[in-house]
Amino acid sequence: MTGRAETDWFRRARRSGATLAAGLWAAQFALTTQALLVVAWMPWLARDMGVPFAAGAALISLYAVLLAVGALAGGVLIDFAGPRRVAAAGVFIAATGLSLHAFVDTFAGFAVVRVVTGAGHALLGGALLPLMANRFRFSAGRTFGRVMSGGGAGQTVGVAAGLVLAEHGAGAAVFAGCGGLLALSGWRVFLDAGTAGGAAGTGTPFAWTGELRARLGGLRALSFAWQGCAAQFFMYAGSALLVVFFPAWWTLAAGHGAMGLAAVLFGAGIVQTICTAWGGLLAERFSAPAVVRLSLWVSAGLLLVGSGLQWLPAAWMTAVYLAGVAVMSVRLSPVQVVVSGAVARRDAGSWLGLLTAVGQAGRAGGGALGALMFAPGGLAVVLVAGAVAFFLSEHAFSKAYGKTLR
Repeated sequence: MTGRAETDWFRRARRSGATLAAGLWAAQFALTTQALLVVAWMPWLARDMGVPFAAGAALISLYAVLLAVGALAGGVLIDFAGPRRVAAAGVFIAATGLSLHAFVDTFAGFAVVRVVTGAGHALLGGALLPLMANRFRFSAGRTFGRVMSGGGAGQTVGVAAGLVLAEHGAGAAVFAGCGGLLALSGWRVFLDAGTAGGAAGTGTPFAWTGELRARLGGLRALSFAWQGCAAQFFMYAGSALLVVFFPAWWTLAAGHGAMGLAAVLFGAGIVQTICTAWGGLLAERFSAPAVVRLSLWVSAGLLLVGSGLQWLPAAWMTAVYLAGVAVMSVRLSPVQVVVSGAVARRDAGSWLGLLTAVGQAGRAGGGALGALMFAPGGLAVVLVAGAVAFFLSEHAFSKAYGKTLR
């Protein structure tokens, strides 16, 4: 291929949005890898840093709280600065935090770099959906599924490789690699979103705090706002109670090593990649609210089944875990289609930012609750609590969106 042909191909890719989608996919890959690597690695990391696992679980919850607070503020920042600038800033901040992981050797220092990384992650998380909605409005379901499948690929390749490297004393290299990939992704997002219809934003830098109060006050007027927030909170809480504590059970209760966990997470990533993309197609072919409600019922049933299997061979609990990941992944795209279509476009940034914040608060709450229950009650009690959370989420979701969308 000649240089002229390569240039023409790249220009066509930018106009079609392909390079923007690729940058967002890579950002999802990097952020999922580093976030889930910490979750999977935490039993060993806490031991090596001389702190109990409960302290490590608290750090995981703190990261989720940061995502919640940042997403809440970031939703309004998006309305002012535009999702292009907020997304690019988010990936560069997260890249900075990840690059600092190699220079810390204490739990306190590790907590600080996780705070920096979480701040950037929050900004990107809040900007991702509005950015995609602006550019890919006619293929939202398919694009959500394809871009978010980057998270599944991160869980497949990144987390498994990270655990193998961590076992050999080189886990920090994965964080550095994720930081470099994020920096490259942020550069592409900033350039491509500017040529692909990303909103520019018109607000002044210091006016967003007052706007935050005004927008949240306007969202309170929505008849389904509190039910939608409750559905998001319990959905993420239930997911955290499975995803965060399965690695802890594998290590602390079942007594297995990092290599086996890496293999399980590799398989889970393949399942997540396939099912996330499939969920995007289901959101277009069927009623998205019905898909979400069915997946919540199935998730609750799986966790109840799993609560009675932790004393059996690990293969049984592993099967429940993989099935749970599959069902959770199927609903990712349908959920985003429902919540983004429930409000007017002018309120999309604030609404999606609020839901992201509430979801991360649910993840933090689920992680904190599980940390309190895991030591005295084992995984069985944690999974029962997760099933209850999914039942509550389904009830709130049906009340919130049952009449707003077909």
